[in-house]
Amino acid sequence: MGDLNKFTKKRKKGSPAPSKTVKLVEKKKLGRKADWEDIETVRTSLTLPLETYQAIQLALATTHQGTKTQNRLINAAILAFLGKDE
Repeated sequence: MGDLNKFTKKRKKGSPAPSKTVKLVEKKKLGRKADWEDIETVRTSLTLPLETYQAIQLALATTHQGTKTQNRLINAAILAFLGKDE
């Protein structure tokens, strides 16, 4: 037990007790904002050939610059394939 005293910090007599302050930190959401905040969504996973993925990246960078994310581009493509408008 004598060795334990070496590691324990003792307060000097007459010194004030350490103040215990609690700092509230607001949790930040991780990641980017959802593509559709007001619509119920379901997360899916696609398996695409590499060539298709590269074509999507190229389309987002060049011809579809108004479409900000892959989710919106793929959603628009699926709706166009089904013959439905957004």
